[in-house]
Amino acid sequence: MKKFLLSIFALLTLSTMSYAESYTIIFKDGGGDGDKSDAFTTSTSVSTFVNEGADLIDKITSTDKVYLGKSGHGLKFSSSSVNGNLNLALSSTAKVYPTSIVVTACAYKSTETAKLSVNNATAQTLSSNFTDYTFSFDGETLLTELQFNATKRLYITKVVVNYTPKEISEVETPQFSVESGTYYNAQSVALTCGTDGASIYYTLDGEDPTEQSTLYNGAISITETTTVKAIAIDPTGTLEASSIVEAIYTIIPSSEYSYQLATSVENGGHY
Repeated sequence: MKKFLLSIFALLTLSTMSYAESYTIIFKDGGGDGDKSDAFTTSTSVSTFVNEGADLIDKITSTDKVYLGKSGHGLKFSSSSVNGNLNLALSSTAKVYPTSIVVTACAYKSTETAKLSVNNATAQTLSSNFTDYTFSFDGETLLTELQFNATKRLYITKVVVNYTPKEISEVETPQFSVESGTYYNAQSVALTCGTDGASIYYTLDGEDPTEQSTLYNGAISITETTTVKAIAIDPTGTLEASSIVEAIYTIIPSSEYSYQLATSVENGGHY
């Protein structure tokens, strides 16, 4: 009986182990004896600082005081007086529900107390030798960004995201109260979303909306030809953001409509 139970336990353990997955991002360095002096910006190309896993990152969403480190040291964070941070937007294939994020990092030097936080997890104090630091998560919150916040100077060479695969649910797409089309007067357009608690963001300039766009909090007045684009986002991060939807409203002013009507009548048209 004991052997039977042990066999069942072993099978369950193997099953659990095989079910867990991970992916790895390895950072480039400057390749020299000293750290690079050019700090990253949001326009810095992913290919300039990622050796492995570049396809997992879409772009830098925000950054301050992050550089290519000296040979073998990956990315350097912070200056002598200002803390560094780096937020990386993940591609769709990298968006998972993490159980842990393991970062290989070290302090710039032993005389500085360098601390690192990943995605708002409790900061950990780093040694001056490269070590793997594990930041634990509940496996229930969708990972859409990697957020690194450094206190004092430090280096990061590698990040491993561990997760248990499961289907990612998506927020329902926003709905427009007024359909796309041509109108002869101003329109009041309301936006709704079927997912409870979701926030709707929109743009009126044709650009794709993000969480940094205008937050919807009431009907939008459309007085001229406008393209409205909207996205719904779960503020808890549990669900994937909705698809972007758009509506195009062509507004013909009453004066122009009257002119067209008069011209049509003059040319033999009927009212």
